[in-house]
Amino acid sequence: MIFRQFCAPDGDISYLLADPVSRYAAVFDPDIEAQSDYLEVLRRLDLRLIYVIETHAHETHLSAAPVLRAETGARLVTHSAVDVACVDMHVDGGDRLYVGEELLRRAGDE
Repeated sequence: MIFRQFCAPDGDISYLLADPVSRYAAVFDPDIEAQSDYLEVLRRLDLRLIYVIETHAHETHLSAAPVLRAETGARLVTHSAVDVACVDMHVDGGDRLYVGEELLRRAGDE
């Protein structure tokens, strides 16, 4: 697994996870102030972003999801209870996403 953590100037934390075999990647809670950092890491590591995952929505989080989605063709994923524009896929507890050979699931889900 390839894993990177990003800290935006405003203190928001986001993550990139990728499968080293397929080179597919997902970014979690991307911050607009770090959008160029995500694209640089994707380019430098030769990764293909397939999911932009928003785990929550709140007023102070300015998401880079629309930019990353437009730049890479990645699908925007949120929980079904989150009302965010331009969502491509909703997930619920128990749902699983694959990023290449890496399985993503909510902690505690078997």
